[in-house]
Amino acid sequence: MALEGSLKEFNVADILQLLFFQKKTGALILQGRYDKIRMLFSEGNIVSADSRKRGFDKRLVWILAKRGYLSQEQLDDAILKAKTEGGKFTHHLVKDEVVSKEDIQGIYTYLVNEIMSRVFTMKEGLYEFKPQGIPLDKELGIVLNTEHYLMEGVRMVDEWSEIQDRIMLEDVYVIDEEAQVRLDEDEQEIADYVDGVFDVADIADLVGKDSFTVASRMLTLEEKGAVYRMSMEEEYTDAPEPKPQARTIPFLQPILAVIAIAFFGVSLSLYVTSPRQMHGFDASEQLYGLRLEVQASYSQTGKYPRSMSAVDPWGNPVVYKVTDEGFVLFSSGPDSTPGTSDDVY
Repeated sequence: MALEGSLKEFNVADILQLLFFQKKTGALILQGRYDKIRMLFSEGNIVSADSRKRGFDKRLVWILAKRGYLSQEQLDDAILKAKTEGGKFTHHLVKDEVVSKEDIQGIYTYLVNEIMSRVFTMKEGLYEFKPQGIPLDKELGIVLNTEHYLMEGVRMVDEWSEIQDRIMLEDVYVIDEEAQVRLDEDEQEIADYVDGVFDVADIADLVGKDSFTVASRMLTLEEKGAVYRMSMEEEYTDAPEPKPQARTIPFLQPILAVIAIAFFGVSLSLYVTSPRQMHGFDASEQLYGLRLEVQASYSQTGKYPRSMSAVDPWGNPVVYKVTDEGFVLFSSGPDSTPGTSDDVY
């Protein structure tokens, strides 16, 4: 029998505790306002966790490229072999000795840890657990102890509670070019990716550090005056084309293009609620795909597309405007009125 309900009534820690002690095997879906997270369990322990907004494979590829393990040609070859020979593209990367099994497993563990750090901060939304058989990845699979995350969850919540009212993972920052600020090595590493396009979570992926660390340092940069936060909700009209400030990131443009194409091919079989209930998530998912296209264009040309033609799940035109700080992209939501509380960013 499926377990489902509201996170306001049954929080994440209680759900995980139940699944762990009853040694459940199946899929847990957590649907929040900004994201949908899917976790797989085998006998109560976590074997996989994925975010639909920030796809697992996308982030894996980013990290491999950032660490110098992966070229575009190697990525294309692994994807082609996965299509023609079967298996996951990561299996072929290991088989062809592009990257070691230990490196892949280490990144897998990091990404699951990242998702878990967000799971415990989810206070609102829906959950559903469906008992089902979970095939384990015998070549690269990992099994993570749920009890460990239950103990770590309290610490994660405490850490995030200190800063969550001041910063969100979806926040986008811009370098203050006029500021004369001395940065240490860690701060400079993060500042190098602040460009008005990548949000805090994106930067965490690119530097390979956990979101809490990056968010904390971003606040320090903001306090020093080195960066400032973009306002995504203010009204913009006929803003001038921004000055190109693209930073060189190895393989980013072609990788983003591959991801954007794959993004729209995601199976609808993961949906666990009705189409009406899914509209909010559909809009968020659509906007993320469009944002990837904008990022790919910016990375290649140093300019944002001047216009975009897209319709959201409610039949409204997606709002896209180039601003003097970057771009704004959102859906006006079910009330079809931009600037109201049900807008989806």
